[in-house]
Amino acid sequence: MDSLIQKNIRKIVCSTLVIFGLVFFNGLICHAATDMTFVDNKLSLSAENEPLMPLLEEIARKTNVVIFISRGFNPGNVSVQVKDLALEKAFNRILKGFNVAMVYHKEKGEARVTAVKIYPKGKFAGPMDVVVQSSVPVLESTVDKIRTKYEKDNTDILAPAEYVHTVEYDSLVEAALEFEKEETDAWKEIQELKDRVNNEVDQTKNNVLSIALMDQYEAFEALQQNHINVLENMHRQEHFIESKAKNDKQ
Repeated sequence: MDSLIQKNIRKIVCSTLVIFGLVFFNGLICHAATDMTFVDNKLSLSAENEPLMPLLEEIARKTNVVIFISRGFNPGNVSVQVKDLALEKAFNRILKGFNVAMVYHKEKGEARVTAVKIYPKGKFAGPMDVVVQSSVPVLESTVDKIRTKYEKDNTDILAPAEYVHTVEYDSLVEAALEFEKEETDAWKEIQELKDRVNNEVDQTKNNVLSIALMDQYEAFEALQQNHINVLENMHRQEHFIESKAKNDKQ
């Protein structure tokens, strides 16, 4: 009887060890270190159900690209294969399914990706956190240019416009009000990020946030110029319709 009990116990122990071994080694296979290289500005990597955040951290260390992510957003896991792709194409493949904005800067006449902003699907703006930081500090000269352009002399020039007071036709009032709201919302985000820059005591993080601030300033300028162009075209169309109506009456 005792011999039979001992045999059963040995079977249970052996089965338990086998199951544990399978689970353990399967876990090692599923979470193996990502194979990643960055040579001649081309990225290669292989990831299978890997957490995206550590993957982005490794990419940042190898490529010196600063990565921002929408505040409070957890991107989860990713499975992806990338082979000798330029950074722009590599990021688009790795971050497929998210909204991605890239920041470029010219170096020696060539534009390269220096920062990436990641938003969840369906979102295109909002507060961001610097969750992955490059291993090489941002050049002080770049930050100085940003501050010279946007923080010293242009504070009274760059601001939300009041288009309603400039339109000549009632039919344009609705568009003017919509443009004012878009610019007010964008300007609010700029001021929030500017406060973060002013309150950040770590110099490297401060410089990184300053580049993000420059990106938002430039986006605001482009938004405002687009609004101006659209309203000018609408004015010309209304003026043409008005002139034609007068000529038809004569």
